[in-house]
Parts: sequence; structure tokens; C-alpha cells
Amino acid sequence: KNWAQERFLWIDDQFRKPPVFNQNGGIVDPSFELTITRAEPPYMYNFIDYNDTWSYLDNGTNQGTGWAAYDFYAHDSWPVGDGLFGFGRGDENTIINYGPDANNKYITTYFRKYFYIEHPERVQTLTAKLLRDDGAVIRFNNGLFSTPPVISSNMPGGRLTYTTLAASEVEGEDENTYFSYSIDPAFVVEGENILAIEVHLSSADTEDMAFDCTLEALIGYSPEPGILYYTTDGSDPRLHGGAVNPNAYIYTEPISFTETTH
Repeated sequence: KNWAQERFLWIDDQFRKPPVFNQNGGIVDPSFELTITRAEPPYMYNFIDYNDTWSYLDNGTNQGTGWAAYDFYAHDSWPVGDGLFGFGRGDENTIINYGPDANNKYITTYFRKYFYIEHPERVQTLTAKLLRDDGAVIRFNNGLFSTPPVISSNMPGGRLTYTTLAASEVEGEDENTYFSYSIDPAFVVEGENILAIEVHLSSADTEDMAFDCTLEALIGYSPEPGILYYTTDGSDPRLHGGAVNPNAYIYTEPISFTETTH
């Protein structure tokens, strides 16, 4: 009975001990530098992919500003399709309706997409890559903040309406270019987020229109608050009971060894 109790106490004590480098002995050469870093490096992740699925409205109606709001649930009745969206190109996955008159096309088409973020604190950068022919306005999490991000791409300044024309006609390579726009990660929320984009033609008789958009993020881990202690004499940085060893140092930068150490 006493043997079992002592054995359990010994096992429990092992779980409380921090890791020890060169536990079984060995030589650390001069000029060796020990750097402690987080094991998982940042990585890129697409919350919205190329040719992804979007809700859209292409009936030529004036949606005002409410359509871009986070809680605009009327989009549940909107059609759903996959990018690339547009007309007149030949490579569209979803054909956009421009109305009954080819010489007087609907100027604005609306797009909305919800996407889920589980750990907003890990989003270090957020980039929208937008293909637009001709112009577009991006709104992110509109209605959740007093001044949410609004990004204008090839659009005139001033007040925009559903009849506002794009600043210029997109031609040549720009018709297939994904333009990058940074979005402040401070506007990311836990759970569902919304990206709302309106695409404008440059003229009512334009021959083509196109839209696609990705949302790319750099995901990483923010340093957690705390202090890391180490010793150079082989002793445990933490004493029994949790107190800090008086011989311990606070880790603030890589540790350089100036002499051979066993």
C-alpha cells in the first residue's frame, strides 16, 4: 500500500516538472544559440475562394444602403450562383441578367456572402482580391461597427446610387486582374462575417460585365501573456510548490552560450 502511494506521488510529480534540455547529459558547444519560438508558424487561408458561391440580385432595383447590412436577411430570397459572374465574356459560371434592353442595361448588381471565423484574434491580415468589370464597392461587416470598412474600386467619388456609373471602362488585361485590397482585421468578429459587394457598369450599353472575389487571411497565434524562466546551472527554474528559483532568469531574447557546457 505504501509503495503504491509513493509511486502515485512520483508520477504526479513528473507532470508538474517543466521540460529539461539534454536531460541525460551532453555537450553544448560555444556559440550555440537557443531560441524558443511557437511551434506553429502563420499560414495563409481563404475564407472565400475563387469562383465561390454568392447570393446575388440582378433585377435592376434600387436597394439603397440597407442591402449591405449584416442583418439584411432578405437576401435569403436572392438567387445563388458560383463565380465567375457576368455576361458577354463566355467564361461565366453564372450569367447575370442585364434587363430587357441591351442598350439600357441595369447598372448595378449586388452580391453578398457570409463566412465563419472561429478565432478572430488569430487573423493577422485580411485581403480581398477583387475581379471587377467595370467598378465595385466592397463593404465588410456593415452595421456591426460605426465606421465599417468601405473600399471603392474604379468608382467616382461622392455619393453613390444604383445608377452611378463606374469611373472608367475596364479593358485588356484588367478585365482578368484580381485587384488586392487590405481590410483591417480589427473589424473581424467571432462567428459569421459578411462581405457585401456592388458591381457597377461603366455605361448602360457596355458589352460585358464580370465579378469574382476571394478573401485571403494570414492566420497566426498572438503571443499569450506570461513570463518564461530559465536557468543555466541545471536547476529547475521553478521550486517545489511553484515559487521561482532565485537563480532563474527571465527569457527575453535568444540565449547564447559562451563556453562549453555539460
